[in-house]
Amino acid sequence: MKTIIINENLSIPFHEIDISHAYAGGPGGQNVNKLNTKVFLRWHLSQSISLSEDLRLRIAQEARSYLTKNGDLLFSSTRFRTQPQNIQDCIEKLRKEIEKAFVVKKERRKTKMPRGIKERILKQKKQKGEKKKWRSKVKNHD
Repeated sequence: MKTIIINENLSIPFHEIDISHAYAGGPGGQNVNKLNTKVFLRWHLSQSISLSEDLRLRIAQEARSYLTKNGDLLFSSTRFRTQPQNIQDCIEKLRKEIEKAFVVKKERRKTKMPRGIKERILKQKKQKGEKKKWRSKVKNHD
C-alpha cells in the first residue's frame, strides 16, 4: 500500500503515517498477552505536503479530539482481534475525519420571530397563569 486514498481529490502518501502496535486488553483469552493487536496510527498533519493550508486547518478543527500537541492526528483501534483489521479500522477513522473537513457548513442566519407568534405565546402564558390562579386555595379575610 503506497498511498491511502481519501477521495478523488486527496490521497495521503504512506510515508507520512506511522503505525505502531501494543498489547490489547479485553477479550481474547491468552492471545491478549502474546500478540500486539492494538494499533496506533499517527499522521503528521502539520508536516503533510499533500494538503493545502486551508484544508489542513479545517481537518485540525474537525478532528480536534484526535489532535496531539505536536499537530499529529492519533487514532487507535482494538475493535478486532487481528492487527490488519485494526489497521484498516484506523485508516477508516482517519478517512471519516478528513471527509468531514471537506463538507463546508452553511452559516446559520438569524431569523426574527413574527409578531403574531409572539402575541399568541404571551396569550397562552396569560391563560395558563389564570388557570393556575383559580386552582389556588381561597383565603378568608374576616
